[in-house]
Amino acid sequence: MKAQYYIINHPEHLYGAIIACTSPSAKDVDPLRIAEHVKEWGTDEQYDLWMHQDVYQGTLDLKDYMSRMGSLYHAKGHYDPEAYINGNLRAIMSNDVINYQMSQGDMTNYDYLPELGKVNIPVLSLCGEKDFICDYDANKEMADAIPGCEFHAIKDASHEIFADYPEEVLPLIKSFVERTFKK
Repeated sequence: MKAQYYIINHPEHLYGAIIACTSPSAKDVDPLRIAEHVKEWGTDEQYDLWMHQDVYQGTLDLKDYMSRMGSLYHAKGHYDPEAYINGNLRAIMSNDVINYQMSQGDMTNYDYLPELGKVNIPVLSLCGEKDFICDYDANKEMADAIPGCEFHAIKDASHEIFADYPEEVLPLIKSFVERTFKK
């Protein structure tokens, strides 16, 4: 989301952009749309949690959520809840911040789609084919709206494409950078 905002509003500061696993509009992160993906790719427990969780009411316990839902973010099946909670999660956000974002902040009312057609810098857009939060359709819609956008969907990947599929993602980035920023 932030990258889209920046490429629309501050292109003079950029030579190009790489955006990944995002969506152009709040409608794309609708809880019922996400629920369809959780039902398809997750477990019954994950689906039940998603349908009864408090993420959109602002009462989410992030550690509990990630310990139970984290495998949906990592498609390769090597999600270690304890390592994630004690490592990455510690540095990401507090319960208060994520609850605000999901219930009344950034995630509830944005729509960059109408403005993406104005983007006039090279853009590489990456996503996981099985990203349950920012799904393939949302990423593809966004990429199609950006003139000349280079779009790649990583097969079987979910939301954490950089962690799960660096062997596929990093060559795409390297190639984009080499072609875009020639001396």
